[in-house]
Amino acid sequence: MKFWPFQIANVTSALVWAASLLALGAVGWDAIKTAWQWLPGWLLVLIGLGGAALLLGFLFRDRLRTVWERRSA
Repeated sequence: MKFWPFQIANVTSALVWAASLLALGAVGWDAIKTAWQWLPGWLLVLIGLGGAALLLGFLFRDRLRTVWERRSA
């Protein structure tokens, strides 16, 4: 790819990427603030910790399965 078309695409994608990350963060923060008003604080923390545990378990399920098989063997 030639230099100038690449630079135009590079800068444009950087601006779109930054804007999308900032927008996602703002929407996420608004959702947390709204949930904090409607739910008791401890329940929101428990839901967040449970969600994080499920996400990590899903992401590392193959590694966890390997460890589990080695322990049971």
